[in-house]
Order: sequence, then structure tokens, then C-alpha cells
Amino acid sequence: MAGLTSSCLILPLVSEACLETMLGIKDEKNDSVVREWQTALDFHGKGHLEVIPILVGSVDSKGAYNHFSGFGMAERLPEARILDSPTNATVKDTVKSLFSLQGVFLNPSDVSDKIGMIQARFSSQVWPAYRNKWVNQAELGPEPRYNCVQCLQDFAESENGEGSCRFHLYDGPEGARRGNIYSCCNVEDSALGCTRNHHRRKHHNDYQYGSFYGWRQNMMGYTHTSTAFAAVAANDFISDETINVSLGAVTKAFAPEANKLFVDAGISDMVWFSTFSRAEISSAHAGNPIFSIKNEQGEWAEATWIEGTEHQIVGVTIRCATKTSRNPSTATVMFSWPDANNEPVASAVEYARTAEFGEVPLLPDSGENPYKFPSAARYSGEKIVEVQVRDRDDSLPQYKSPNTKFRATFQAGYCRHEMKNRVDSFNVVMRVLNGDKDISSIANVRAFARLRVPEGELVALKVPDDGSNLVIASVWKKAPNVAVALSKDPYNQNILPKLVNGMESVELGVTVDLSAEKYCTDNAQGQRKLFSWIAYKAGYPIVLDIEFEDINGEVFGCLVEFPITSMRLTEPKQEAVYALACDDAISCDRSIIQYHSILESPNDAEEMDPTFVRNNSTRFCFSNTVGSFPSTQKVSISTFRRFVLAAEAEHAGSPDRLVTVDATEPIFNVRLPYNDNFDEIPFRAYAYAVIDLSRRSVVAIRFKTVSRTMMVIGYLPIPAYGDALDAEALGVSTVSVSATDTIQGWLEEERGMQDMSAGARAPVAQGMAPVSLRVKFESTRTNEGKESAGQVNVEALAAALTPLLTKQIEESVTASFQKTIDILLARIEELEVERKVQLTVSPASGPNVPHPSVASTSALSNDPVRVRRESSSVSFSDIFKGLRWGGPKK
Repeated sequence: MAGLTSSCLILPLVSEACLETMLGIKDEKNDSVVREWQTALDFHGKGHLEVIPILVGSVDSKGAYNHFSGFGMAERLPEARILDSPTNATVKDTVKSLFSLQGVFLNPSDVSDKIGMIQARFSSQVWPAYRNKWVNQAELGPEPRYNCVQCLQDFAESENGEGSCRFHLYDGPEGARRGNIYSCCNVEDSALGCTRNHHRRKHHNDYQYGSFYGWRQNMMGYTHTSTAFAAVAANDFISDETINVSLGAVTKAFAPEANKLFVDAGISDMVWFSTFSRAEISSAHAGNPIFSIKNEQGEWAEATWIEGTEHQIVGVTIRCATKTSRNPSTATVMFSWPDANNEPVASAVEYARTAEFGEVPLLPDSGENPYKFPSAARYSGEKIVEVQVRDRDDSLPQYKSPNTKFRATFQAGYCRHEMKNRVDSFNVVMRVLNGDKDISSIANVRAFARLRVPEGELVALKVPDDGSNLVIASVWKKAPNVAVALSKDPYNQNILPKLVNGMESVELGVTVDLSAEKYCTDNAQGQRKLFSWIAYKAGYPIVLDIEFEDINGEVFGCLVEFPITSMRLTEPKQEAVYALACDDAISCDRSIIQYHSILESPNDAEEMDPTFVRNNSTRFCFSNTVGSFPSTQKVSISTFRRFVLAAEAEHAGSPDRLVTVDATEPIFNVRLPYNDNFDEIPFRAYAYAVIDLSRRSVVAIRFKTVSRTMMVIGYLPIPAYGDALDAEALGVSTVSVSATDTIQGWLEEERGMQDMSAGARAPVAQGMAPVSLRVKFESTRTNEGKESAGQVNVEALAAALTPLLTKQIEESVTASFQKTIDILLARIEELEVERKVQLTVSPASGPNVPHPSVASTSALSNDPVRVRRESSSVSFSDIFKGLRWGGPKK
């Protein structure tokens, strides 16, 4: 005992024969060996000395070495307490505590290599910690100093007391030298570390410190400093957290840890990382795990050594799982050091082929649409009425007074509707030529507008004409707002009068704003539109008469027609394999739900578990577009599994096989509930995941889009995914579809709706499905022709996605729209009674005021003489008869 109290290292010899003698120990029996081990362990626990168990094997009569394998004997030892025990531990507990320490295996016939290992361990780990306890320090010479990995300061063990090291938790000490503020304590000075502990010479995982992350990043953050052998990962489908464990080698590019094996793991905000040299691994105890961590959410990860037939460490098993994992993700890696001066290499890697979640496949003959989802979208309400596109009539006349030298020619024209201000803005580019030799001036400009209506046809205006110039009809009306600018300087719109040199021309831009107030519904909101709102609502093109006046009062100008162009409504993207459109007829906006799938393999996919790669490579892309502002959300298989877990919790004990859960927020990335003000956002999009509980699978997404005038419902079938692509790994039989009554019940609610494309089928997504994924160390086929462990089921993945459409609308959607029409008709009747206006003049044949300059040259076939400043006298009874939803007769 005197020797123990004055020692800093104890090497207890442990053999199977020694343990056999301890099986018969009873309470209060004297055993000096057990007492010595207990005393050594007690001193070790108090920090007085180190203990390195020497695990002695045996040599048989033929000279063959048998590795020590007595670890299992600890469970057979008695629960007895010896006489004069320095602790209260039993024999069994004492031996188990000894086995928990890092020991050294010893061949009794060859101890030379182990002696060197023990000496190196004593010099580097034991003696520096106990040197300062030597009585005569002078005879030891100068005390060595070491660099602390936590604070990066030099220290001697004699100075390494409690709290001697100050460090930060999240950032390394070098951070402050760059002027950074430490996130753990909001200070800049590294000397003011917010945490104290002992100095440490080697990086560790005992507690958190900032420089650890920089040390790890130097190896894991660059492809040239480390090589991964294998990686496993597991998803928590409720919290959407991912945990992972990887194993590999540090290359020579990072000299401090070169040629070592690394093990890396991450769980939420927990990180475990360490490196192991060849010598450290050779002395490792296979019965002790490399690491094992678990958090409060039930996520865990671990790594264990694999022992070979010669009782040496030959490999590592890495595993991880979450509380939603059906089986842990597991990889077994066998490695070796072919060359002592180089890094280790992986000789074999094998992933466990098990179900990650448990999606169940259908029978092979189930067909493209086994659940009989409707193949056509259904709707109710009002679609946007597509206008009949008309080309511009460029034969309209140009004209001028006989006494003017100016002449105007049309160059280009376009229009747009500013919905916020409810104004149609028409822009005309004209070239004005001064045909005289002398300089002259353009003094003024006027503009008149009308609808171009075929001869003899009465315009069924949708708003009453109150005699003002604000309602464009089939007779000329003076435009209240006209601006002129140089075409190269459109922002300066007040250039008149404009001097033009003799025999020269100038290019002018004329802007004419016409109020569309009376053509707009009160709650019409939206963005700028590249067509005329007035022309769209009236159903006829707009004709402008641009009339300039020179300095002498003479006029010249031309007529310009603005054709009815396409409304340029939102169209599905080229890659979309499913599209569901909904119109808002008030603002002429179209929302389109679109779907396609893509592949986005995780980083380092070649070294990762093929099951995890397969389940985290497929992205289901959903877009919900309004006008020209699309938003795309990428949804993974993990999100689908979260839907299933939510459905299982919500419908626990329910006999229903098919159920739905709200999937709007994850699929469209919007927060519910919506703002009730439809004027700000004229569309509401909803998504519901249709789940087959017996298959643990999302089998379809049911979409519903509502605008102020329309509602649309459609179904997108989801093909098999996840574990359903690998029935062998799942270990269960396929199932058939037998519960379609639930779907038919939903369809009953949609029976009153109309097919948007009766009998039509959405395009099949040929070539859009994910393709085969492999890891680099796996073969494509085995000798028997079966798929290897890493081979994804190509046939199942390549199955075409068949988006099927169905649409549904409620009558209540158009209630507000119909109310607007009712108010308008009531007002018309009031005006009919009050004003008693009779139809006396036809717009095409009534009295006209001829323009002196064009009385004989007008090219308008239905308007031989242009009429200006005169409001048409159309009776409200005729307007009432002509008022019909759907627009005028084309």
C-alpha cells in the first residue's frame, strides 16, 4: 500500500486465470489482489494516479497466442465485499470498473512492443500531470511547457490548477484577434473568456469550448484534408432535424492529425468528433464504445469498434436513429493501414438494408391510378373571358390641313392598364416632318378616342353613359389628359411648343390617359396589365385621333388603332407535369398551382447510406403563381412522412383507411389563416395530403384554389416513394387498394361542379421521375442477378407520375360578383324612370360634325365622317336589354 500512495501509474495484471480464482470469493474474505485494485481505482477517481490495466493473454502448448477474452467473466463474479475493503464496491463492480479503463493487451511471450507503448503513454499523458508532485523538483530539471488547445496559451502542469484556463464556448481564441465579438458573452477580448477549467493538451469531447470547432473544421471543412469512408443519417420527421455519423481518414494535408482515423457525429446542437492514430487503435478495447450520445428528443448516435479473429481492431460500426425511425441507419466499415506512413483505407463498406419509415408498396398490377382519383379538374364560378385577338389596322388615314407644312406619320404604339389608378395609358410614337424650308413650331396637341364598332352594330355598354367624356363609346370623345415628349426623353412631357428646323423631322411620344373607372369593379385590385381594360370590357378596339396644331392654327395628325391583344395570363412552366388554374374575373388575374419533381442529391452522396440518399434526393416542387410573381416550394419525402405521423396521431383508432391532413403551409410556404381581405390578395390556395394509413403513405394531394369569382379543385396522385420502392428491405408483403369509398364521398361534394377539361388527362411525367442512385463501392448486380444493397429500384422510381385533375366550385363564391351586377341593373332602372331618355340617334347614322380637313378622305368604313365632342344618346332601356354577362357579340 505504501507503494501505491507514492506512485503515479499502476499497471494491474489481469488474466482469465486470475479472474477464475475470484469466482469463489465470499463476504469478509481477505483478498489482497482485489484490495489493491480497489485502492488503485479509488486513488484514480480522486486524481492521485493513473491506471492502465494490462490484459494478459495465454500461450498454448504449440506456442499459439490466445487474446485475452475474459470480459464476460465480470458478470459471473460474486457480489461479495472483501475484508478491510477501502471502498464499498463488490468484487464484481471492481472488475467491471477496471474493464472500463483503456487497457493494453499483452502477449506474455512477446512484450517488447507493449513496453514501448506503455512508456510513450506514460511520457505523454501520465508523467506531465504528476511531475509537480515529485519531492525533489530540482533533480528533474526545467519543467516542460505545453500549448493548451482551449485557450491556445502555453502552460506547465504545476500551473494547471482549477480554473487556470479561460476560454469561450462558441468561438476560438483567434476570433477576437480579428475584432469579432464572441457570441457566447458579447465581449471582444479573448483574455476575458467566459468559462474556466483546467488547461488541456489534447482536443476532447468532455465539454464545449470554442477552438474545438475550428480544429474540427480544418479537417472536415475541406475535401483535401479528409476522406470519408461512409456516412449514415436519420431524420426526425416531426422536428425536421437530421442527425448524422461519418467515418474516414485525415490526409497528410492536415499535418497535426495526418494519417489518423476520424469519427464525426452531429445531433441537433451537439457535436462529437475525435481522431485516432494507429497506435491508439491497437490498444483500444473493443468492448468499450467509441462514443454514445443521446439528447432529450430521443435522437441518438453511436460508434463501436469491430474486433477481428486475432482480437485486434479491424473496423467500426456507426449507427444513428431518431424517435420516428423504424430502424437505425447503420454502416459497417472495415479498414487497415497498408502503409504505416500513410492514411488508413476502407477495405469494405456495408450498409444495413432496412426500412427507414415503413411505406408499404402496392401490388404490381395496381395501375397508374389505383385509387381512382378524378382525371379532370372541376370548377364553379366565372372564368376569365378570353378576348378575340385582333391585329392593328394600319390603313387608317393620316391627314393635314391644306395650309400646314407639317405631316405626322405613325411609328409605334402600345398600351397598358394601371389597375391601381384605374387608367388606360396609350402611348403613340410619331414622326413629325417639317416640309418647309423655314423653321416652324408645333404649338398644341389634342386627342379623341372611340371604340371601333362594325357598322350597324350597337355597343352593349356595361356601364351607363352619363354624358361625360369618361366613358368611351362608339362616338368620338375628347381625351382629358394628353402629354407630348421627345421619344428619346419620355420623362419630359411638356415640350410644346416645339421648334422644328426646315426640312427636318422630330420623333415625338404622345401619351393619352383614358379613365377606366366606370369599367372597373369597386374592389378590383392587381398589378399593371399590358392591355387596354376598356377594350377588354367593351370587346372592341380603341381608336385614337392624335391632332397637332401648328403655330398658325393649322392641324395635322393621324388615326391609330390599338388592337385587342392577348391578355398574357400566367402559363404553366415548361417543366410542370401538373397544372391547376383558377381565375379572378374581377382583376383578370390567374393563379396556377404547378408540380414537378427534381433530383437534388445530398452532399457526399457517394459515401452515404443509399437509403438515406434515395429518400433525400427527391424533391416535390409545388408552385402557386399569381400574375408574374411565382413562388416555388421544394417538399421532401421527410415532409410527406410528417404528414403521415400527424394523420396517425389525429385518426388513432379510426376505422378509416384514407384520411386527409392540412398541408397548405408546408407545400405553399404560406401562413394560415389568410387575410380575409380578398382585395389585397385575390386568391386563396389550399392543399390537403391524402393518406393511406394502411400503407403509411401520402397517395395524393388535393388542391383547392378560391378567388373572388371562381373555385377549383384537383387531385395530384403521388407515386410510390421511400421504403415502398424496396419491398425486400421492408420485409412485408405488398397490399392492394380496397378503400375507395372515402374518395367517392369527397366526390359527392363536388358533383355540382363542371369539368374544366372533361375526359382530359394531365401529361404523364415521362423522364421526370428520379433515376438510379448508387454508391461508388457497390456493384450494380450480384451474380444471381439480384439488386445489390445500394441499388435503388429503378422500375419503381421511373414509373410515370400521372397528375389527375378534378375541379370544384361553390355557388357562394360568385355572390359578391352577382351583387355588383344587381346594383348596376337597379341603378339603370332608376335612371330610366328619372331621365326618360329615348333612343333617337344611332351612333352609325346620326348627325355628325365634319372635320374640315378630312371630310373626303376618312378611311373608317363604319364612320364616313368623324364625330367629336358629342355624347351618344342611348336609352337605358336598350342598355338594360343589351346587358349580359359574357361580353358583347363578337
